Amino acid sequence: MMNKRIKALGFVEVMIAIVVVGIVSAVFLTISARAMKALVQTERLEYMSRIATDGANIAQEVANQQKAALTGEGPYFPSEAIDVGRCFIPFREESGENVFYYFLREEGGMEGQFISILNGDDTETRDLFIENGADTHEDYFLVMCIQSMDATGTRWANVEFRVGDVKLAGVRTTDSDLKDFKYYAIIDL
Repeated sequence: MMNKRIKALGFVEVMIAIVVVGIVSAVFLTISARAMKALVQTERLEYMSRIATDGANIAQEVANQQKAALTGEGPYFPSEAIDVGRCFIPFREESGENVFYYFLREEGGMEGQFISILNGDDTETRDLFIENGADTHEDYFLVMCIQSMDATGTRWANVEFRVGDVKLAGVRTTDSDLKDFKYYAIIDL
């Protein structure tokens, strides 16, 4: 009789151990899921910052092309007084070994007429950014907004590069959203 009681006690101990291991596993899986979510957010932010710095490099290269006046085409970099407060779409295009930098121009527009979007923080402006600036990067848009400019004298432009995920609202960084990334730079004209 004693032997049967000991066998039953062993079975109960094994069942308790399985339940404890299951609970501990669930806790570890929850911690792991949170860590992975944070890692994905961090990677997305890092990628957005890389896109923004690429945009600054593109804008500086376009300004350098204008300084060198490599071709007789229209202006390379937006430089009118009316361009302050507007946003433009910078592009980097690779063709074989050659790399070309430019700002998107309006189709059928006059030579030198860039697509520009009046800068704002509303949803309609963001929708325009997505519609016009998401061609270069699959899931992200990139626009350059001119904050201030000195087209005479030292010739510089204070610009803001805005990068956002086209699939998210871009309002605030949470578990389900990611705020648009803003990067400021001074472009030597």
